[in-house]
Amino acid sequence: MTQNHDKSVAELSKNGYELLRKRLFWEAEKAFREALAIDNQNKYVLVGLGNLYSALRKYEEAIIFYEQALLADPSNQFALRGIGDAYRGLQLPEKTIPYWTRYLERNSKDAQVMVRIADSLLKLRKIDEAEVYCADALKYGAKDKAVLLGVGRLYYKAGLNAQALSCFEQLLVLDPTHLMVLLMSGDIHQQMMSFEQAADYYKRALEIEPSNSVALYGLGNCMRGLKDHSEGMQWWNKALEKNPENQRLNTRAGEALFNTGDLQGAQKHFEKSMQTGFDPYALLGLSRIYRMQGNLQDAEACCRRVLENAPEHPRAIEEMSKITAARNSTS
Repeated sequence: MTQNHDKSVAELSKNGYELLRKRLFWEAEKAFREALAIDNQNKYVLVGLGNLYSALRKYEEAIIFYEQALLADPSNQFALRGIGDAYRGLQLPEKTIPYWTRYLERNSKDAQVMVRIADSLLKLRKIDEAEVYCADALKYGAKDKAVLLGVGRLYYKAGLNAQALSCFEQLLVLDPTHLMVLLMSGDIHQQMMSFEQAADYYKRALEIEPSNSVALYGLGNCMRGLKDHSEGMQWWNKALEKNPENQRLNTRAGEALFNTGDLQGAQKHFEKSMQTGFDPYALLGLSRIYRMQGNLQDAEACCRRVLENAPEHPRAIEEMSKITAARNSTS
């Protein structure tokens, strides 16, 4: 009888895990529940139900089953890792760390869990402690793409650009077409005002996904930083093909055309930007165009609209002084 009982629980549990792996959640729950009805203290079943409810993002329910498993076996590695993940899903980083550190006592080289602890510590603003776990994760997971991505993203969030780029460069050796990493590398170089290097990463991203809006915007911005407004306009146009009503893109395109001397084209983009809503930079662009055309009344009107919203806006103050000087020179 006992042998049949154990076999039934084992078969139901195995079936539950297979169904869970296939993401057949309702069927998996049915199998686990049948097994639990036979043996409500079976660790394998309890962890399975925890995993199931975590997959369904029912984290509170998952925690109940993981806790029951840990009552039966306090060092159960699957329950310790799972309950940490469930608290992470609930965005309770302070709750995750004790379980994951207990897990590492038996799995001291699990770099992915080290990354998760570092992430929790970073959310708790314990940056120095987070860096220790990041370093340990890289020691054990130097060839693990998930670890390199995780640690790189943590350094990226913490503003540690050199460390982030080091992780991303190692990852790109393993996977040269990793789109997210190419985009983040481009963003970091752009923040560092290394526009040529940033452009290289964005162009590599576009080889993978030619219409990627982040890469297109990044390239436009890089050309703006390099003051190559003609090439910049090529990227703004490509970005606008995908999103023609985007206010920021229209303003950036207007600025690029203004800097190439195409005032008529610039005016159209600034006006389109303003159709979406208030944009001080589109208004200032229009003000400059009107001033250059000698239309000082409309130039001043645009400038005043900016100053009504932001009285200390430095570029608006500068533009207003140029309008005043132009008016004085003609009087």
